[in-house]
Amino acid sequence: MVNSSRKIIAETSWAFAGKGVAFVGFYLLQLLLIRSLSVEDWGNWSVFIAVFTIVLMTSDLGLNIAAKRYIAESASGDHVEAVLRATLLLRLIGNGLFLLVYVAAVYFLVPDGETRDLLILATPVVLLFSFIEFSKSAFEALHDLKQVFIVTMSEHLSRVGFVALFVGLGLTGILWGYVITAVFTAAVVAVLFFLWVRRQQGSDSSLPAAFTLKDVIAYSVPLFVIMLGSFILLEIDVIMLNLLKGDFETGIYATAKQLIVYLPHISIALCMGVMPLFAQLDDTNRAELNGRFTRLTRQNILIVTTVSVVLCAGAAFLLPVVYGEVYEASLAPLFLLIPFVLFMADAACTNSLLDYTGHAVWRMVNLMVTLTCNIVLNYLLIPKYGAEGAAMATSLSMLPFFILSRVQARRVLRGVN
Repeated sequence: MVNSSRKIIAETSWAFAGKGVAFVGFYLLQLLLIRSLSVEDWGNWSVFIAVFTIVLMTSDLGLNIAAKRYIAESASGDHVEAVLRATLLLRLIGNGLFLLVYVAAVYFLVPDGETRDLLILATPVVLLFSFIEFSKSAFEALHDLKQVFIVTMSEHLSRVGFVALFVGLGLTGILWGYVITAVFTAAVVAVLFFLWVRRQQGSDSSLPAAFTLKDVIAYSVPLFVIMLGSFILLEIDVIMLNLLKGDFETGIYATAKQLIVYLPHISIALCMGVMPLFAQLDDTNRAELNGRFTRLTRQNILIVTTVSVVLCAGAAFLLPVVYGEVYEASLAPLFLLIPFVLFMADAACTNSLLDYTGHAVWRMVNLMVTLTCNIVLNYLLIPKYGAEGAAMATSLSMLPFFILSRVQARRVLRGVN
């Protein structure tokens, strides 16, 4: 049954509030780091956090999005608490197993030095990251985005505060800020889950007959490949640029990318209030949801395009003033990354549709094609064009993903197998 428009508006409002807080926290943190570090140190930190982000995404194991699909399917029934408990248990087991692999890999594969010390210090973040992200996926599936807002606000604003306290200690101090933030946010999540369970008194504690954890695990496999590939796709340009051109060029490019990387989250916020409905897509509501998806994507592109134009216009005047004159060189990569922003904005809608309707394998194929294009283009363009080459490669490589995802979304909405 399709939820009321009032509910969708309320949830979308909470989604935008959450993304707004994350937006402010994210950019305050970037400004703090850029102003506190030299261009070379900022480039060095950007490479470390790019690699570490891939590690964190790997720790997800695809379980969060898989759980989101099954929680959303049961959200309107009596078994939702049981499904949430089962998927949360699976999430915690996955966290523990991944942590063992992570610790062993750091101790046996990473040579002594600053990078190894940072990775050891980051162990609590690895343990808690996927648990925190699970909470966001679960509450999104439950159409309770107020809780997502609380988690997001706790995470992003506390990170700015804790990093500000320790940034004077260099990269180690910055990472201490991340560690304390993870512990604090995980405590907030635990309280929110406890309160949610208390509100479910009287619900059926048995799992639905059609639900098994085996199904969740099976669906998580392509999602794991997608998530890992997505973040490699997002970070490989920084890593390859650093390897081929060094810390300074990486610092210039990272500044441009950090300015635009959060813009697709506007699209994610739009989708969070609507897309859980598509978990129950069938012939009885296909026409209505098809129309809703069309309106959503049009609004999405209009909003993100407008924001991108305003950002580019403002950056030309403000970037050298706010970040420093040396970062005026970041303007060209910034402009070249705008097509990437628009493709990613559209992908937020099509990806969500494919995930909620059980077509994650299609997304996996699309991603592998795009990732291959991205690596090849970076290898060809970075040596000659540096940061601008990385920006061109990143934008161009998203074109096949956009085309394939659009074709597949159209098939799903028309009911074509």
